[in-house]
Amino acid sequence: MSTQKRERSVNFSREEVALLTSLVADHKNILENKKSDSVTWQEKEQCWKTLEALFNSTSGVNFRSAKTLKGKYEGLKRATRKKSALIHAETYRTGGGPSAATPLTPIEEKVKDMILLSVEGIESQFDSDRIGECGSATPKKLAIEKWTNWKPKSLRSKKHPALSTPKMKRPF
Repeated sequence: MSTQKRERSVNFSREEVALLTSLVADHKNILENKKSDSVTWQEKEQCWKTLEALFNSTSGVNFRSAKTLKGKYEGLKRATRKKSALIHAETYRTGGGPSAATPLTPIEEKVKDMILLSVEGIESQFDSDRIGECGSATPKKLAIEKWTNWKPKSLRSKKHPALSTPKMKRPF
């Protein structure tokens, strides 16, 4: 078994990352296809080889293989999902105050637009913690209206007749 170290390539520059995301955006209908049959895999592999040729002809600085480009793009997607999740969690944590999360960079925004469904998921209109308008009033406004007419007496309610037992008369 050989113990040779893997040759490390040069880090991607910002320009190279921007070029990669623009090339992937042009071919996203093939690369982001959710099908997993052999024809789709062959199309994706062919597309990555095409992107390799386009990238290396445009960039011209460092040679990047299709495997390297694919790995970098997968890493960008992973980092974008993670950062979007942190921003989403911070939005609910602040309670309306300013967010402490760092915003997405323009490249991350572009990647997020390409993989939007896997980042945000499908929003349910029936979810109770949904941010936004609920009918014509905001959730905060609805909560204020709900508690303006509150009185301690409103906690007590009459028992349902089926639950109440008739009082026994004293036998004499």
